[in-house]
Amino acid sequence: MDPRFDWATQVPPIPFAQQQHADRDSSNSISNLQNLVIVRLDGNNFKGNIPDGFGALKQLEFLSLSRNQLTGKIPSTWALNSRITDFLINDNQISGNIPSDLGNLKELRLFYLDISNNHLSGKIPGEVGQLTTLQFLHLSHNKLAGNVPEEIGNLNRLLSLNLGYNRLKGEVPDSIGNLNSAEYLIDLSNNLLSGAIKPSFGGLTNLERLDLSRNKFTGTIPANVCEMVAIIDIDFSSNKFSGVVPKPDVWW
Repeated sequence: MDPRFDWATQVPPIPFAQQQHADRDSSNSISNLQNLVIVRLDGNNFKGNIPDGFGALKQLEFLSLSRNQLTGKIPSTWALNSRITDFLINDNQISGNIPSDLGNLKELRLFYLDISNNHLSGKIPGEVGQLTTLQFLHLSHNKLAGNVPEEIGNLNRLLSLNLGYNRLKGEVPDSIGNLNSAEYLIDLSNNLLSGAIKPSFGGLTNLERLDLSRNKFTGTIPANVCEMVAIIDIDFSSNKFSGVVPKPDVWW
């Protein structure tokens, strides 16, 4: 379904706020709208938690709640819907952990997952690596800690990965080089990542932008970055690299 579809002009408004019925709340009323395919509620002033009822919408493919004032945690019930392809809740005040059970849903067809600019904490669960249909994974500007999971290299359809502006630490796993479908961006900037740049980065032959700036990387820049033939923008600034500045023929 084309996300540019003007849902607001085709479907009546959803009663998002809490209703005053004794046996019904807003999440239950939403779950009754079983023909919904696209829901756009982004760019408003909605507050409170994400209603659980979205998970019961079996036809739902596109859900955007971005740029609101939503709080609470990511409900695991939304993922009961195996048809959803785009789930955008960026630019809110959502906290807690990323539910690890997301990756256990083998039939999930998720293409676009954007939870950036929130207050998420904890680790990135390795189960995210089971979402093999993902093309865009954006988790930047949160408080995520721990290591970049090895399983992230299983996302062999990924076009864009943004984990910047978190508290990730340790070395970047070799599996990052498996993301050779990535075309647009790999952003690991503004974290606490350390160690050397792995030779596996040379496998990112379709990537245009790589940002590793503002970390604690050490060592030299490996010569095999010249294998990244599609690259147009590299940012390795504000690290602890040493050695000599790479010659121009290393880059092109």
